[in-house]
Amino acid sequence: MPMLLSLDLALELARRHCAERFPHAAAVLAGSVARGTATPASDIDLVLVFERLGHAWRETVSINGVAVEIFAHDPETLAWFFDRDRDAGSGALATMLVEGVAVTPPSPLLSRAKAMAEAALALGPPPLDTEALDRRRYIITDLAEDLRGGGTPGEVIAVAALLYPALADLVLRAGGQWSGTGKALARCLEQHDPALALRFEHAFGALFRHGHAAQVLGLVEEKLAPLGGPLAAGYHRAAPATWRKK
Repeated sequence: MPMLLSLDLALELARRHCAERFPHAAAVLAGSVARGTATPASDIDLVLVFERLGHAWRETVSINGVAVEIFAHDPETLAWFFDRDRDAGSGALATMLVEGVAVTPPSPLLSRAKAMAEAALALGPPPLDTEALDRRRYIITDLAEDLRGGGTPGEVIAVAALLYPALADLVLRAGGQWSGTGKALARCLEQHDPALALRFEHAFGALFRHGHAAQVLGLVEEKLAPLGGPLAAGYHRAAPATWRKK
């Protein structure tokens, strides 16, 4: 049975690995271990910052049987990823650097990386324009109608698995909050509105466990209402003219 990884042990493993493989990098331990929310299945997230790289890279390694996700960058690649993440409404990489625990001693490189991350988060996500908002309303309306129409248990699960992230992301982005994917999305929702996050948990829990869709459909109606309501008939989106093969 996997053991619960402590912060001290994670830091020791990370320091040893960095000293052996990446002696010239600044390093930050991030993720659930750094936040104090690790489970026996948690791995180590390790952000490395070099003075200069040919390209950013990511890899998974095993250290003493512990999975370690490595994210390697230099200041220029950090800046590029911060911009890309912000366009998507996510502050994932910047949050890792800001909330993470230093593995290596203080250095100008580490200070610069953390300052860049803090500045990126301080900008906040860009507001949704009308096209982006309408696209989200349309997708959510379509999924809700599929759910309302029922179907096999497998079909209901497939629709619900798409509807949770679509609706949670809309709530966050429309509220000017950072969003995310997977577990990070649930954490963002809880940080934004703990009571609403609990309602999502109960509503989708009832749907996944028992096939009861009423609470989820109620959430959809409630959250779409101030944004213009459901959107189906009348929605139009043109593909770029260059999307053709000759």
